[in-house]
Amino acid sequence: MNEFQTQCMYLALRMVREERERQHTQRDEQNLSMEHYGSLLMEEVGEFFTEANDLRYGGKPDDNRTPHERRLAMRNELIQVAAMAVQMVECIHREIDREANNAR
Repeated sequence: MNEFQTQCMYLALRMVREERERQHTQRDEQNLSMEHYGSLLMEEVGEFFTEANDLRYGGKPDDNRTPHERRLAMRNELIQVAAMAVQMVECIHREIDREANNAR
């Protein structure tokens, strides 16, 4: 990885962490079923694709955002996708920990 790629990676990871912390502040710890989490994740993925399609095809007639603004929106949606995936992994970690504690 070159220096710019490394900086981009660290920026993305920081943004995901900040979004995850924001989610936790809003909803505290959640232990939903993976099906429920999957539905939430797919909703976020759908919002990303809506933004991607708007960039490619121009969006709704009353949407006057610039391509730069659309890319920022796409990035924000992907940050939410990644944060949701992290939340799902956290839930799995808690389930594994509970199972290990119950087995003792």
